[in-house]
Amino acid sequence: RVQYMLIHPEELYIESSRIQNEIASLRQDADEIDYMLRMFEGRPVKSQNAYAVFSGERWFLYSVVQDIYLTHPKLNQQEQNLFYAYLLIMIRLRSKLVQTNQRVGFDNFQRIQQRKGYFLGDAQSTELIMRMAIREPLRQKPYLREMEVRITPRDTAEKILQDILALERDHTEDPMDFKFPGEQEQKRYYYVLHFIKQPDEGLDRLRQSAEGTVFLLEYRHTQFRKKVKKTAQAIMLFRERYSEAACRVGGIDACSQEIGCRPEVFATAFRTLGEHSCVREEFGQKLTVPRLRKTYHVGEDFLDLADGLRAIDEAVLFLNLDYGDRLGHALALCIEPKSWYEAKKMQISIPVQDYLDNIAWLYHALRRYRVPGQENVVHFLEKEFEYYFNGIYLSNFREEELDSIMDAAVKDYQDDRAAERYHKHSCIFTIEHYCGSWMLRGDHPSLYRNGYFKPNKIPLDEWDRHSANRCCPANVDIRYTPECSLLYYLYHYSSRVKYTGMEVINVTVDQEYITAVQVAQRELQFEIARRGIGVESNPTSNVKISTLRSYSKHPITTLYNRGLVHSPEKLCSCAQINVSINTDDSGVFFTSLESEYAVMARALELAADAEGNPCFCKWEINEWMNQVRKIGNEQSFLPNPR
Repeated sequence: RVQYMLIHPEELYIESSRIQNEIASLRQDADEIDYMLRMFEGRPVKSQNAYAVFSGERWFLYSVVQDIYLTHPKLNQQEQNLFYAYLLIMIRLRSKLVQTNQRVGFDNFQRIQQRKGYFLGDAQSTELIMRMAIREPLRQKPYLREMEVRITPRDTAEKILQDILALERDHTEDPMDFKFPGEQEQKRYYYVLHFIKQPDEGLDRLRQSAEGTVFLLEYRHTQFRKKVKKTAQAIMLFRERYSEAACRVGGIDACSQEIGCRPEVFATAFRTLGEHSCVREEFGQKLTVPRLRKTYHVGEDFLDLADGLRAIDEAVLFLNLDYGDRLGHALALCIEPKSWYEAKKMQISIPVQDYLDNIAWLYHALRRYRVPGQENVVHFLEKEFEYYFNGIYLSNFREEELDSIMDAAVKDYQDDRAAERYHKHSCIFTIEHYCGSWMLRGDHPSLYRNGYFKPNKIPLDEWDRHSANRCCPANVDIRYTPECSLLYYLYHYSSRVKYTGMEVINVTVDQEYITAVQVAQRELQFEIARRGIGVESNPTSNVKISTLRSYSKHPITTLYNRGLVHSPEKLCSCAQINVSINTDDSGVFFTSLESEYAVMARALELAADAEGNPCFCKWEINEWMNQVRKIGNEQSFLPNPR
């Protein structure tokens, strides 16, 4: 009968209601957890809960595989073939629901991740499922110290409050009789407000049209930046109006596809929220809402390793990440550059604007970290910059337009002492000027809408106060250097520059380029360590999304190796960044925190040198894993309201 329905699926549709009724009847009549197989029937067990993890489909798979390998199996050949068909069907279904397929890249992850919401149903069911996602793991796994619950904030303070109350409140309670969890329960989970990256709609429109006019009033990510601003203002209002609920929120983060959405898009929002302070006095008591910590997911999905490294640096500089803040993934920070480019056949395919930015960033990194002996590499970068800069910028603006902008700036700056060094002249653009304009990308584009830096003399609000990045560039004169401000203006407002920059080019990578990436990567590792910024490592996510094909290739130990190695030379050569092991999206990747630790431990056990000897002893692996566990606990954003 089963075979017949598999061959004639229309019969399965006809029988589906009857089959579902039988399942419901079995579920209702059974006292056991495992109503399907009744594995506990007649067994003297004290608690079925202890066996629940090994019931249902898991028990079925184990029993059949065990039977197949018996000398005298109970199943005949035909039944074993049906079991094989069952496995094929389940694998196919699972690959549609969770990321068990072999495709890599964030696009594939996004398609699978979006399927989760389809099965949640109405709002009430969604709330129930979300509460279960928080409370059940904590209830079933007492060894979990705490959980970070990430929710996407909506655009008003009241809606943010509603979402948190829906998760805090037990579904059996009266909605009007809300009480916060007890102190002990509060210590085990907290919330992080979760921005989701989006591509630039303006570039999509430009790509589908002709080159258009030379200048537009629309900067990059105009609409999305406005949406981020509205959400950030809602979060601040939420903290000010609903301080008790806000004390349950420990931080903010931004995730999702990073290609096409740079850290600069969130710069003003992260700086504003990161420095937002809130003190409320109620009934003679002062309540200080804890400041929000920051996580930015970056450096996992990139077209060029240099591009991933630049994104990490931009997140640190533009979002003002500080001690105790985190980088999510940051895989570009530890992948071996030569191997990565060799796996790409020494070819990268990338928009020409991004390649130009990477060239300038590599040059800036070598200069910034004062790396000696890189004259050949610097010369190579200068030549590459000149060629691509001419194609994107010099050929896409007119001298008279720039003269007009400088005339207006000189007139506007007459009474501004900070801008007294700004003067009109015949501009000669160099790679140094371009690096200066790149450092300005942490400023909000609206400050340069006239072609030069023009902030409000009296800040209107917190957002306005943080629109200009106070930490980068360190030399504020860069904002008043015509070449730098003009290039920043063209980057955001010239449709011709943006249109030309979208062209995808294929670049053959040579040794000079790889050397520059290697040097910049190593210096950036130590920069992250000096700043005390943590890295959230997500092994399964990295294997599924990035170009890593196995856990044994995961390079987390290049960032932190204490406990694994004992040579002073090897210890000093490692940056010793605070790393942690995490699940990322366990529902999509079909994993758990225990599984993530297990696969990394096994990968280290299998690591061998050229002669096939194990690289690490088990006690060294245990020591390293224990240190990483402690670091993970220290990375907590659990708020401490005063």
